[in-house]
Order: sequence, then C-alpha cells, then structure tokens
Amino acid sequence: MIKVLKMVLGCAVIALLSAGAGLGYNALRGQGDLPLVASEGYYDNKVFVPCPEVLSHPEALEPSRVLRWNPDRLLVVDAREEEAFAKGHHEGSVSFPYSVLFPPEPSEVTALIARAGERTLVVCGDPEIGSGELLAADFMQAGVEQVYHVKGGCEALMQGQACKGPGR
Repeated sequence: MIKVLKMVLGCAVIALLSAGAGLGYNALRGQGDLPLVASEGYYDNKVFVPCPEVLSHPEALEPSRVLRWNPDRLLVVDAREEEAFAKGHHEGSVSFPYSVLFPPEPSEVTALIARAGERTLVVCGDPEIGSGELLAADFMQAGVEQVYHVKGGCEALMQGQACKGPGR
C-alpha cells in the first residue's frame, strides 16, 4: 500500500513539475513563437475544412428506375472528377465535379439549375465518397425540389442502357 502511495505521489510531482516548466517557458518566451492560444483570425484562413452536413437527404433512386424515366425530362449530373467523366459517362450527362474540400460556388450551382430548367435533376457520383448524394443535397439547399441521386453512383447508371434524349 505504501509503495502505491509513493508511486502516485511521484507521478503527481512529475506532472506538476512538467506543467510548471511548460507554463514558465510560455511566460518567458517571445512573441515570435507559436502562441498557446490561436490568435484572432486564425480560423478564418480556411485551414479547417468544414464537414459537409447533409441537412436535406435527397431520395436515392435505383439506376433501373432512372433509366425508365423520360430522358427529355431529366438532366443527369455527373459529380465525379473530370478524369473519371472523361473515361466514361452516362450519355447526355453533364460534368459537374464535386469535392468536399472545394465545394462549388453558389453561382455555379445557380447556373446549372438554370440550365436544367423544368427538368428533374438526377445526380450520380462516386459512391465511395458520396459525391452524388452531397451534390444533390446542395441542390436541395439551393431550392431545387426535384432532385435525386443514383444508388451505386455513375458506374451503376452506366451499366444500364443509356437513355436517349436531347443534348443537355
């Protein structure tokens, strides 16, 4: 029992000495070193990436359901990176790369919504990172009511027959 008390007391002394040394160093150092607390404006320089918070959950559609819809009434939006889109995409789809780190500007979203007109937006993306669902949620937050995302992403949609329709 006495050995345990001596060990706990020794640990407490070491912790207090370490804390005192750290506080003493911070008190004596100059302004050129790293601050103990971040200075004002530190968080404004986008060092931290906001976590995408899906406030609206767009409905997920099976690819077979999307392929049965009238293609003249759809605008398929491909949220994958440009390289993936260039390798293959659903016929008539529009490339609109989505990245959590660099979300689209509101003006880009507005322009795509205007381009869609009265058509329903169907977003496909990379299912591993959820780009289709996240972009569809952005469209919902921008006020689009008829927007869906494809279960399984663009690859699943491309495995079905390509829908024919006017140039989008």
